[in-house]
Amino acid sequence: MTRPRILVVEDETLMAIVLESMIFEHVRQADVVVTPTVASAEHALLHPYFDFAFLDVNLTDGKSYRIAEILQDHGVPFAFISGISRDKDMPARLRNVPFIPKPYQSSQVTDLLRKLA
Repeated sequence: MTRPRILVVEDETLMAIVLESMIFEHVRQADVVVTPTVASAEHALLHPYFDFAFLDVNLTDGKSYRIAEILQDHGVPFAFISGISRDKDMPARLRNVPFIPKPYQSSQVTDLLRKLA
């Protein structure tokens, strides 16, 4: 069995650590790739094999919508995580993506990760 590969795009270090910890609680053998910016996430997607992704909406270098569209184009399931409510300017094709408001609960993360099993 291969290790699930999970992308976390989060610019707040503490939130990234918490989310990574939640992931490892549910998927102990996960390969978690954490990137803090749109640019670094785009670089990670040069090798786009991921089983799931968590995307913060607002990052220091912009919104993660471009990353979300790349993931959609590659058929990778993902969820937005954000401290704000859904953005009214979110592209229409992204409006039905799962959305977890910060501070997120472990159960919310676990529910999404169960889809990997």
